[in-house]
Amino acid sequence: MMTLETAQTEGQYGIIDNNGNLVHDVNKKWAPIMTEIKNVSGGLILTDNQVKTTPGNVKANVLERWVATKDPNNPNDKTPEITIGEAIQRAYDAKKKSDGKLYYTNIDGKEVCLDEGSVHLIPDERTKEMVENQLTNLPADKKNVYDATWKKGMNLEIVVPDTVYDFENALNTGWINMLPTLDGYTGLGGAVVDVTKPVASMTKELNLKPFTSYVAKAFVKNPTPPAPKNVKLYIDKERDLLSSASPRTTQFIEGFDTDWHQMLFYFNTGGNPEAYKFLKIGDNTGKRVAFDDVSIMELATPFVGDNLVQNGDFTTQEHWNFQDGGGIVGEVSGVKSAYLDNYNYSYASVKSDLFEVKPGTRYMLELEGQTYNSSQGSATKQDVQIIARSESGEVILNKTITPEIGLDDFSWDEYTFELNNKSANKMSIELISKRENNGPKTSAKIDNVKVLELIDARDPE
Repeated sequence: MMTLETAQTEGQYGIIDNNGNLVHDVNKKWAPIMTEIKNVSGGLILTDNQVKTTPGNVKANVLERWVATKDPNNPNDKTPEITIGEAIQRAYDAKKKSDGKLYYTNIDGKEVCLDEGSVHLIPDERTKEMVENQLTNLPADKKNVYDATWKKGMNLEIVVPDTVYDFENALNTGWINMLPTLDGYTGLGGAVVDVTKPVASMTKELNLKPFTSYVAKAFVKNPTPPAPKNVKLYIDKERDLLSSASPRTTQFIEGFDTDWHQMLFYFNTGGNPEAYKFLKIGDNTGKRVAFDDVSIMELATPFVGDNLVQNGDFTTQEHWNFQDGGGIVGEVSGVKSAYLDNYNYSYASVKSDLFEVKPGTRYMLELEGQTYNSSQGSATKQDVQIIARSESGEVILNKTITPEIGLDDFSWDEYTFELNNKSANKMSIELISKRENNGPKTSAKIDNVKVLELIDARDPE
């Protein structure tokens, strides 16, 4: 096997001449070489969230590799046929240890498990289809993604979460209300829920970020047929029974089904991350449930799709309705924004057109605001009321912000709110400011209004 490593795959490359000198040639470009490599290989990207070192602001935790594939239509192709697991092993010089799991050494010198159960696999659509087609034809003991054949054109990201529980160390599992076992999805160890307890729970509190989406994953099975299991994987703020507001997912396992099942659920912490502290597994009835390889991973983006608010940066007056002192400023400077004028008006309103939303879905509202620092206005900060309404008039959000006084067109306060949409099919955003009788004459500006769908599996409360 030959391995070629380079930190550069763009621009030009040099050649070492017979005298050992590096010679540059404008015709020696990476582009045609990379095209040829991609035509005979598949791409892997390893994102290791356990890496701490970042030399020179370089993302040392992201490693891209291209692994050669066998051409089944070329009888002269001597490239060996390998599995996805073997491709990962070769790409990252990973080795199997005595526990049967695959490990590589990261830039910090730490051995990190790359076994299928310990990582999150993110294929593109074509790769997902290719793998699923293969798995349907593999024998029962070869139903893992790593057992599928590595083929040309595959693209797969392997993400190492920063929080993983593999239950290999029976004396330090990091969980309570469970018993260690020698039956795991991967490796030598696993766990079962203690039948005297309703659920098993992680011991250490999670420290999650606000308004951030995560995915939790676990492998579960029924170790004691024929009793069926209705297994729940969820996250809660305390080590107690399942609460109605907890994000969760359920896996029903038939009585005689003893296969391992992967459970996934997505959630967003919103503005209340302290409510998401403990990952738990169980069926809440005291039945025995086996589980292994539990992990939680922050998603690169918490959103699905694009901004639902049209013209949220107010480049024109389209898709917005203005009342009294509401309007747009910034034509001179070029930095346009909504303007709520309470110097000349006692009331100002800017309201968006209705935009489509999905019932039972959470959204995030983002915007920027400042109290307008005009030469004739007051130095008093201006309150702005933010209202999100359904098409029928139901109030989904009603908040008031008080932006700081802006010194220029680039000094803005940022605001984020969660929109918990239970039943609306359409929604609008309205911005309102008022000047009470004899109140200070001041104004406010609002810009970059966005409503984005959160990646979130919670049911609206």
